[in-house]
Amino acid sequence: MRLIYVPSSLPYGLEEAFITPEIEELAGQGHKVIIVPMYPRGPVLHDDAKALMGHTVARPVLSPGIVKAAIVEFLRAPAKVMRTLGWLFQSRSLMILLKNLAVYPKGLWLGRLARGWKADHIHAHWAATTATMALIASEVSDIPWSLTAHRWDIAENNLLDLKAKRACFVRAIDIRGAQELESCISSERPRPLLIHMGVATPPVTNQGPMASKPTFRIVVAARLVEKKGHTYLFEAVRLLNIRNVPVSVDLAGDGPLREDLIHKAIVVCI
Repeated sequence: MRLIYVPSSLPYGLEEAFITPEIEELAGQGHKVIIVPMYPRGPVLHDDAKALMGHTVARPVLSPGIVKAAIVEFLRAPAKVMRTLGWLFQSRSLMILLKNLAVYPKGLWLGRLARGWKADHIHAHWAATTATMALIASEVSDIPWSLTAHRWDIAENNLLDLKAKRACFVRAIDIRGAQELESCISSERPRPLLIHMGVATPPVTNQGPMASKPTFRIVVAARLVEKKGHTYLFEAVRLLNIRNVPVSVDLAGDGPLREDLIHKAIVVCI
């Protein structure tokens, strides 16, 4: 298949590196994938993200080229263009409406790109304005689309019921997200699919005879920010250590709490 992925900024910036393994797996299965970030901003920091640059079509949210493509799409299919524009005015707040209108021209441009590239499917990560872009592109190009919802984007509820109606499928990445999605969409819509985010794991190697009391190893891949709950993890490890349960923790990530967590980790080890 020829797939277009619509993230927020990937491969740019820090926030969406977790999407990379999914794209790599699809490419490894023989699918052709191009990445069209809604708002390409920030440096390309990760080596695996750098490898995606050759498959990325990066354009600003608004530019003369985007406007020109939007006008051409209007002249080609004015009824479709006006219908999709009308959908945006169903937004539940003025702020969400303005956000949707801001990406509307790029959605038309994306539809033109998808049709010219002969894409088979468009997939958006995040149910907010990236999904709005994909919705618009799908409608004007007649190419099917889908979306992955995460967390804050479900709570925002940016035309979720409409998007669930028009998309091939809506995906949640955890049980709680699937439940929240169901509460935001009509009962006659298909239930959200639950497909967790995956990571590539190294092959299992022979570690030799196990010790009589092996250490339980925990790996946490997450930004070092308060909402990820590292402090609670460290407290749990401290309690396990008191009970003489050997546990090791590896943190994969970076963020503003790095130094504070290093200090807490030292205290836990002591």
